[in-house]
Amino acid sequence: MSTHVEAEVKYKISAEEYAQLTKLLVSLGFVNQGVVMQEDYHIAHNTSPFGGMDFQRIRKTTPLSGVSEYSWDKKSNSVDAHGNKVRLEDSRPSSEEEYNQLLSGAPTDSPRVMKRRHNFVGTIGTWSATISVDAVDFGAGDSYFVEAEIITDLEHGVEAKELCKQWLAENLDIDITTEAPGYLKQFFASRPMAG
Repeated sequence: MSTHVEAEVKYKISAEEYAQLTKLLVSLGFVNQGVVMQEDYHIAHNTSPFGGMDFQRIRKTTPLSGVSEYSWDKKSNSVDAHGNKVRLEDSRPSSEEEYNQLLSGAPTDSPRVMKRRHNFVGTIGTWSATISVDAVDFGAGDSYFVEAEIITDLEHGVEAKELCKQWLAENLDIDITTEAPGYLKQFFASRPMAG
């Protein structure tokens, strides 16, 4: 298992932007990693004392052409030495057996998020980065998002996140006024209120 800071930003985009980003990212030197289907089960989750949500997730990733891969992640919010909010991530490969075992032991109402993800790898500034272009259906048809992520450490988390924002605005003309909530939070927002 490896704990690191996930410097990530996510923005909602239009269907037109979604359709154009593949060519644009490749023209900017990003390498097209292809399209995968991802099925995420959030097997444990709670509101973070630092804002947002902390969770454990199991993921099944299936490329359009092949064999599924499995992973386990734990994401939590924290603060750096200056009191700035950062996102910590523990992540490791898993197996189909462990995936099924964890899923069978999880609450039956564990949030499930399905997405079609198109990944691109390259650099933002001097950092290795992944840009993901997602289509996610929360029950009312596809919504589209672009996500930029740099894996770093506590010392550079805030700097890397700001760099991702600037890069998306300057190179992809993304409106960075308001970040999109995480997919788990959007999952809950899309469900009718009980009562």
